[in-house]
Amino acid sequence: IERRFRLHLSMLSHERKYPEYPDVLDEFEKKTPNSTEGIETKNWIRKTRASVYHHHLRRYDEAIRIYHAINSPPGTLWNIQDCYGRLRKWKEQLQMLTELETSFPKEAPRAAQYIAMVFKKQKMDKQAIAKCRSIMKVYRDHEVSSWAHQELEKYGKATGGGLIDED
Repeated sequence: IERRFRLHLSMLSHERKYPEYPDVLDEFEKKTPNSTEGIETKNWIRKTRASVYHHHLRRYDEAIRIYHAINSPPGTLWNIQDCYGRLRKWKEQLQMLTELETSFPKEAPRAAQYIAMVFKKQKMDKQAIAKCRSIMKVYRDHEVSSWAHQELEKYGKATGGGLIDED
């Protein structure tokens, strides 16, 4: 059964018939047993459904709900923040990014960069500049520090010789 459904989904993907995915996934889920192996398959179905809603059908609210249910951070948090951004729910996007920065050290530099980018997109220049300065201090050994330096130069802010704190 599983092989047949995966092949069907592969064909739909190849033909870019993403609107048909939810129905096929529903049918696949109904026929999946509640065994240990079946639970793994159902988890795969949920992940696939969330991804299709997010990346192909623009059903972001539904994708967010599923990503929350999957609860596999930090990956699901990145997906949730992206959905919020596409919905233009900046406050919620910033909450997810802040959680990524504060709770997942490996994700922190990139999350900080995205926070600065959201501020910039919202024309919140003061906050964007402050975040870029923070990035240069906190993540000075990471590549995002170079990006933050370039952003500050675009804003016309001095960044050399210990001037990162000046206005």
